[in-house]
Amino acid sequence: MSEDEKEGKGSGPGGRRKDESFKLWSGLPRSRDPEGGRLKRPLSWQDALAELIDGNKRFIGTMKESTVERTPERRMEVADEQTPFAVILSCADSRVSPEIVFDQWIGDLFVVRIAGNIVNPPHYGILGSIEYGVSTLGANLVMVLGHSRCGAVTAAVQAVETNMEFPGSIASIIDTITPA
Repeated sequence: MSEDEKEGKGSGPGGRRKDESFKLWSGLPRSRDPEGGRLKRPLSWQDALAELIDGNKRFIGTMKESTVERTPERRMEVADEQTPFAVILSCADSRVSPEIVFDQWIGDLFVVRIAGNIVNPPHYGILGSIEYGVSTLGANLVMVLGHSRCGAVTAAVQAVETNMEFPGSIASIIDTITPA
């Protein structure tokens, strides 16, 4: 047992120390820990949600400037370990990128993408991926990111209205959305 473990300072979910304190600066890059190491992440789901809302406001407000540190050093910080503060279930639509929409960078979000934001069918592993992000990586917020003009939802509506059939595995996505 290490000295840290004896003192109750062992690693928690995602390898972060249980005794770390985190601070969120609205609209600014997250601050570094006191030793100047890794960027701090929001501790509570409320802080995580606030960070996403603030990031979205920055995205909507400027769509040009980001306050996120996008440097080679930041990329190296997350090369060996990811500690995302949120899991985002997002549509696979190429126009909706959670990292951009919420002004975040690699290592900040654990993104699970599938057409139509569906969790079923179970064999797709969507729910398992979400659970992995929370239980193993320690994310403290799960968000479903919906969007307008979703092609998968439009296809499901067409399938109901016109009895249109879709080829291959597309039908399993449409069948899952249709009851909604």
